[in-house]
Amino acid sequence: GSHFHWNLIGVAITSVGLAWLLNKYRTHSFMTEVVYVWELKKALNKITRKMAKLKAAGREGNADALLAIHYSYAGSRLLWQLDDNLITMDDLAIKQAELESVAAQHNVTLNVEDYDESILKQF
Repeated sequence: GSHFHWNLIGVAITSVGLAWLLNKYRTHSFMTEVVYVWELKKALNKITRKMAKLKAAGREGNADALLAIHYSYAGSRLLWQLDDNLITMDDLAIKQAELESVAAQHNVTLNVEDYDESILKQF
């Protein structure tokens, strides 16, 4: 006979247990770096999903779009440095220079600390 239902119950119980453990120890000091990277990747993913609209608005001088793109580039740079993935840093530097040029044309000052996820709702 098949033991599919027992396997499914085992997977479900294990998944619930792991989720509970991760949630319980999320604030523990040894998880600080892991949680930081999870949150950074989550924020970058939200921006990436809206990047086409952000770039279009950024070309028109929308300060919020430029700020979100700037945050994405800065976050990507940090993430790639943490992963020791320096292969694409030159391409990122070119994109960041182009972004700063557009920001200067529209007299927009970009500061990563000014970014808030709520600005993505308009795109």
